Amino acid sequence: MIIAPPKPVPANHIRFGMTDTVPLDLLLDQLREKHFAIAGPTGQRKTLFALSVLKQFVALPEDVCVYVDLGGDPVAYWVLADAAKKADKPVYFFSLNNLHDTVSWDPVLGTPAYAVDTTVASSGVATGLELLHGSGYGRSFYGRLNQREVDSAFDNLIAAKGRLPSFPELVRELSRMGEASRNAKHVSEAFLAAERLLRYDALTGKRPRKLDLGQAIDEGAVIYFYLPTALREEASRSVASMLMRAVMAQCEHRCEEGLPKRYVHLGVDEYPQVAASRGAVDSAMVLARKWSLTIWAIFQDDTQLVTPEGDLRSIIRSQCQRILFARESEEEIKELRERSRDVLRDDTSQSLRGLSHSTSVRQVLEPAISRNDVLELSGVAMRAYAVLRLGDKHRDPIPFTIIPPTASPAEHDLLKRKKLPRYTPASGAAPAEPTTDPLTLRQAERRKRLQDLHHQVRVELSWRLRSDSPSSSEGAV
Repeated sequence: MIIAPPKPVPANHIRFGMTDTVPLDLLLDQLREKHFAIAGPTGQRKTLFALSVLKQFVALPEDVCVYVDLGGDPVAYWVLADAAKKADKPVYFFSLNNLHDTVSWDPVLGTPAYAVDTTVASSGVATGLELLHGSGYGRSFYGRLNQREVDSAFDNLIAAKGRLPSFPELVRELSRMGEASRNAKHVSEAFLAAERLLRYDALTGKRPRKLDLGQAIDEGAVIYFYLPTALREEASRSVASMLMRAVMAQCEHRCEEGLPKRYVHLGVDEYPQVAASRGAVDSAMVLARKWSLTIWAIFQDDTQLVTPEGDLRSIIRSQCQRILFARESEEEIKELRERSRDVLRDDTSQSLRGLSHSTSVRQVLEPAISRNDVLELSGVAMRAYAVLRLGDKHRDPIPFTIIPPTASPAEHDLLKRKKLPRYTPASGAAPAEPTTDPLTLRQAERRKRLQDLHHQVRVELSWRLRSDSPSSSEGAV
């Protein structure tokens, strides 16, 4: 049997996949200012769905893709980088792996919007470093203390330098404040949370290519952050959180300044790992839509949305269009059935009375989606339900098959094994200049003092040994 190729995507449409009869094409205008939640267990190909849609947005001149990969799937980078190449757009690749050919991104100076309002910069850094502990007895108190210390560090540096500080300068100031304080508990918490990030070249400006979020958004770029939490859990989460806050601040700044329109798509694979509190998530999603920022949250199931900061399930259901790859619990099945219209179904009943046998048929209203329909689809990879509320009419949950972003499974396997860009220092490069980092200099001074003290002890010990020896005593008489 010859299978006809799918029809081309109509103009101003985005293709989500294929239903049993026709392509699932949605108007671009209906998808603007909408958030998406993509849920499904491992192996159901939820990431491939996100990539297949995001690469279509990359092809549009006004759209920007920021992808935060907390799961560590290299296919995502190669698919988005290829889409950017075809659209003649730049790609910014960021990684905490010092072996990768990563850009440098300063979480403070790399976000031009922070120079306009330093309170937003301070809040973004404190949130990213997980210093704001949320509501609850004691938690909000310590969160406010930490925020105050970060505010003070910003104020001190701006007063001294007359400009917004860099991230390494902020870390050094937090260290200085800790040493100068009698009770350095809270300063130490902020310093320790930030200091560990200076271990990574990508956050200290050591790589020549810099990421400026304002410029990258202007360019319509693809910005890919490779942050697998299995390897660098705390650092990956901190960088991802700071990036998400920075992107939101930059989008808000563009709207305030009336800059040329850009639609920013922020994809977050393993979203619950960096989800904030209920109130913060709710307000962020409401405001993000006004600033032309779309969030694509990818996760495994609804239970992950019950976080230490609160239960996010109702917020995600109300704020997001949902793509559901598996619905197996009774609650999940009931939800899908309740979303569908009722249809008339034949209900046949039989009765036996004495020697007579009778059959009666009546019609009852039942949801168009049956329990078996849901279970059968949930067991098939690349099949999902689209639960859409686009503001024009009611839509039943739409069963569909995703279209992979690669041409074949063989190409997908090839990209999965393909190495991410590696860093190769330029041959014949000039020797590194002596460091001027106060932290490094202080460590070097301490090391030198210890070496000098060790040398003095050895000299004194050697002198005592010589003076106590028999030959030394006889020579002295």
